[in-house]
Amino acid sequence: MKLVLSCIRCGSTDFKNTEHANYLLQEDCEDAKAICDKCGLEDYVKCLVITFK
Repeated sequence: MKLVLSCIRCGSTDFKNTEHANYLLQEDCEDAKAICDKCGLEDYVKCLVITFK
């Protein structure tokens, strides 16, 4: 089991634009954006939900 980021719209854990694979501190992802592969939602990484996978 591991912690992963998930889309707030559809719950998918696959993203198109993840420049950094791991985020340890909030400062590391302050302006980073990600695009959900499933629904196309573009959002800041800091707004995504952390879930167990």
